Amino acid sequence: MVREVRRFRWELLIGSEKVTSRFLSVQIQGDREQAGLLEIEWPAVRLEVRAGGEICAVPVSATYGFNETTGELALRGKDDNPNEVEPNTTALMLTEKGPASGRVSIHLFDVASGFELKKKDVEVSLVF
Repeated sequence: MVREVRRFRWELLIGSEKVTSRFLSVQIQGDREQAGLLEIEWPAVRLEVRAGGEICAVPVSATYGFNETTGELALRGKDDNPNEVEPNTTALMLTEKGPASGRVSIHLFDVASGFELKKKDVEVSLVF
């Protein structure tokens, strides 16, 4: 199995343009930059939401592969194209450290190496 996280393209799709409640959804998508003959081992990943460098959300569920104890996600390839990850949507809940307004950053990490795979900023405007 081949596993080199830098050879993948990653995308984070946020459920809405702004975070307007304590819950947000993030869909992880990805593919291998160059298709090969060897079977891909998709990395275990984790999502972090940060405000001012501090983690301000916890993962609560995912479409598949969610480990409730660690918050990590096990990804898998699509049945019809193993060079693309099966999209995985994760729900996260902002904690009391989350801002009511401003911006947060969403980070996707490879669990084994700690390498940051992708980062995306999103605006927060909580409605009470």
